[in-house]
Amino acid sequence: MTDPTSDSMRARSPASRPPRAVVRLLGLLEVLGPAGRVHLVGVRQRTLVALLALRVGEIVTYERLVDGLWGEDPPVTAMASLRSHVARVRRALADADLPEVLATRGRGYSLDLDPGSVDAWRFEWHVSAARRESAREEPARVAEELSRGLDLWRADVLVDCQVWGWADGEAARLRELRLSATEDRWAAGLRSAGPVEAIGELERLVGAHPLRERLWELLMAALHLTGRPGEALAVYQRARAVLAAALGVEPGTAMRRLHAAILADNAKDVGPQVALDVPRRPHVASGLPVPLTELIGRDSELDAVIALLRSHRLITLTGAGGCGKTRLGIAVASHVAGDFADGACFADLSPIEAPIESPIEESHMVAATVVASLGLRVRPGSDPERTLIAGLRDCELLLVLDNCEHVRDGCRSLVRRLLSACPRVRVLATTRIRLAVPGELVRHVPPLPVPDPCRHGTLAEVMAFPSAQLFQARVWERTGARIAEADARALARVCVELDGLPLALELAAATKPMLTMSEIADRLGDRLHVFSDRATMPSHRSLNATLDWSYELLSASEQALLRRLAVFAGGFTLDAAQALWPEETLTVLGALVDKSVVMTEQYGSGSRYRLLETVRAYAAERLARTVSGEEAEARDAHAEYFLRLVRAGDRREDDPEDQDRFDRLAGEHDNLRAAMSWVSARQSGDTDPRFVLALRRYFDQRDHHQGTRGA
Repeated sequence: MTDPTSDSMRARSPASRPPRAVVRLLGLLEVLGPAGRVHLVGVRQRTLVALLALRVGEIVTYERLVDGLWGEDPPVTAMASLRSHVARVRRALADADLPEVLATRGRGYSLDLDPGSVDAWRFEWHVSAARRESAREEPARVAEELSRGLDLWRADVLVDCQVWGWADGEAARLRELRLSATEDRWAAGLRSAGPVEAIGELERLVGAHPLRERLWELLMAALHLTGRPGEALAVYQRARAVLAAALGVEPGTAMRRLHAAILADNAKDVGPQVALDVPRRPHVASGLPVPLTELIGRDSELDAVIALLRSHRLITLTGAGGCGKTRLGIAVASHVAGDFADGACFADLSPIEAPIESPIEESHMVAATVVASLGLRVRPGSDPERTLIAGLRDCELLLVLDNCEHVRDGCRSLVRRLLSACPRVRVLATTRIRLAVPGELVRHVPPLPVPDPCRHGTLAEVMAFPSAQLFQARVWERTGARIAEADARALARVCVELDGLPLALELAAATKPMLTMSEIADRLGDRLHVFSDRATMPSHRSLNATLDWSYELLSASEQALLRRLAVFAGGFTLDAAQALWPEETLTVLGALVDKSVVMTEQYGSGSRYRLLETVRAYAAERLARTVSGEEAEARDAHAEYFLRLVRAGDRREDDPEDQDRFDRLAGEHDNLRAAMSWVSARQSGDTDPRFVLALRRYFDQRDHHQGTRGA
């Protein structure tokens, strides 16, 4: 959704002109057009409109819509179903005199309406306006703006929709903003209209949200300011008992100070202290690692994550090992630390040795590591989770949790409790698999873009790509030398063969004083062992060690499928993977995608999968080391599958030219070549001659067909 806090939006009130349509998300979903209500049939149509309205005016990609509609397990017909729902929603919009509102844009759709048409956007606009008035010390106007925004809520957000993934996180963010706005509204009311009318509503709110300390503080202040200090002190004891039972912690610093002010009968200190909500300082060691090198090629990712942190309390950076998640996370934290009253803190979880048998023990180990990183005082025998929550309860800070994948269960448990108990703490996690915490927003960190050695032959063309820029920068830092024009194609080849992975590129650049660019490119076949650096952490010391780390986090079935997937060249489909691993293919393959080991791409109306070349080389090495005939079995199954694919499309002499067939098989060119090479090289007497004959016939027909098209 367009940011209501942006400069262009601040100047424009939601009521500056009548909207063309009205979209209501804060309750039962409603869309009103010039000709009346838009009749949406079924939960999928309502949810589709909601997803687009959450990002009104922006392009929402097919992939994000599928994620929002079906979550992590979409049906194989998801894309077809999406198009069908879009067509029906368009007809419903047209019936309400809203034609062309749902537009196709690139690889997605957009709801082409003014942001002010959406009640959720208007709510955020009023909250932003209230914060500006708060800075000018105008409590009455703060209360007025917040009341206008809160009045837009008719029920829970998207109450009759079924959202998943990123949209579920967006709904959680809006709920949290509603609660904080409610707190701010009553805090402003204590200073402007007086506390009497607030007491009843605050009693209801503490019953509904008993772990939100600020609501208890507001109720205590309201009671004291109306001459009922005894009841205010009783509320403190109620809050203390609730927090002890639920979290095992004492009230935070602000509530204890308020309690002391009431005991001292100091009315002057009670109202303003609660109403102004002064940022509270933690007793933690706030600090981030200081990178020794420049961040290269991540400007768009950096800007995107910084923007997302304004509206989300948990951002998870996922990606393959060596893609630069940690480096990006540190850069983000460095940029936004000044936006938090208590800055940003960093906790590296990689030293924790896994596996840990007990989930509770794992959670305690994670908490203890974070406590130590933050420099919090720990009493002997105390619970590290309670210590952490007590230490951060009153803080406004960003906590970076680095390398969460091997202690994922412990991180999930800790983060859930931390976000619930510490309303001003935000978490940025780096991991190879999402944490699966409610409200989590996952941001995938891709490899750096790479040049095409066939198309980009000059140094200027190659250096336009961030992967080449990173390699050049690291070579310059070590040697003071620049890549020569004659080495442009070798540099492009290095970038491609190393998949644009920053770790791989930096390790390769470290060999430049000893090797020429051509020699580096020629040694890429042994990339797992040649490129190493003893100056880094053990889990990241070399490409091989990094991949070992990822491999050991996989289950036995995930490891077995990964080894077999190494026989594919140029990617594969789900059907092809099933030929190699017929049992629970979708489940196991999905786990490999979740763990950032297998990449997924949209291909026409379906999905296609691939391994990074570095991962494929590692998996192939693992496959070759098996002693059970696994490699031959996998390659035979691979060849048999593509034989069936070719034979299924064999043309009789009276068939017309089958353009679709050749286009479909052209996408499997590398796999067909690999299959042909395998069956041709087999020396055993039982090799089926159909393999060679069918594949050769396909290549002959393909060459003839392409020659005919080019004539």
